[in-house]
Amino acid sequence: MHHINLEAAGLTKQQGDIIRSILFLKSNGIKIAPIEIYTAYQKVAGKAIQKPNLFAQLRTMADLGFLVKTLGEYHVNMQAVVKAAREKKKNLEAELERLKEETGKLEKFSKNPEFQSNLPVLQYLDQNSYFDAAAYQMAESEEIYTNSVFPWICFPYPMAEAAKSINYCVQMQKLCEKRSLNVKYISAFNCEYFAGLALKAANGNRKGALDLCSQALQNMRNMLKLYPTLSVRFMPRSFDMHFIVTKPKVGNPYNAYFYFYAGPGVIQSGVVINSPELACNLYNAFNREFDRAVDLRSARGKHILDSIGKELRKLIIKKLV
Repeated sequence: MHHINLEAAGLTKQQGDIIRSILFLKSNGIKIAPIEIYTAYQKVAGKAIQKPNLFAQLRTMADLGFLVKTLGEYHVNMQAVVKAAREKKKNLEAELERLKEETGKLEKFSKNPEFQSNLPVLQYLDQNSYFDAAAYQMAESEEIYTNSVFPWICFPYPMAEAAKSINYCVQMQKLCEKRSLNVKYISAFNCEYFAGLALKAANGNRKGALDLCSQALQNMRNMLKLYPTLSVRFMPRSFDMHFIVTKPKVGNPYNAYFYFYAGPGVIQSGVVINSPELACNLYNAFNREFDRAVDLRSARGKHILDSIGKELRKLIIKKLV
């Protein structure tokens, strides 16, 4: 039982060790109360767990349906675990299909004559490295242009952490506070992505996810008031790909950053293309779209933000993500 891969159901390593501890107690005919789980955990995991953390994880897994508490004892709902594992498998297969689709879009996008470049240097990056590279480039720039699934600058810390974009978000906020970076966003405000990310950051707690969404939208409103160098515009659909282009303090743009959206709460990976021609063409195309998009500082833009809040609430409460 110790070797059952419970993480396949989307559980963390610690949650998996707790369930393995419960199964260990059950197989040995020992009462499955919290104190016994605490003791068994040390044998199963090879290390201790803090009691407050154990109780918090037991509550979380009970809320998720993986555990059932009866007469002070915890029992594993294996049907729920198996169902979650199957759902994760299904989601991974769907993400793979979306990644193939997005890769095809990128290949098609790069063949557009407007975005052709000579001998580009292409680098694939995981999610962490992608946002860190963009954050580093941002510090050397005077302007940044982002066609984004959702404006990261407004992310509360738990959501930035879940998106693996802390350095990126913090860097952009600091530079806006200093008024040393002009930031332009075009976003469709993809509520499916954002609601999924909020749930991920809140460990599946829907009330916590709603609070994070409200905080993010309020951050957006506050930042639009406080940061004159920040411009955010709404457009339901513009480019087929999400990208970032930075304009350095000296010279023209030379890097284009693309990332793959892979479903609710997930950015799969990124690509950086070092090509001045491609970056400049994207820069020009971005500004044409930017002029047509809805300014969130306008009355219509404020109404759109309110509508986004309602849509996020509906998605989370009705469990549509």
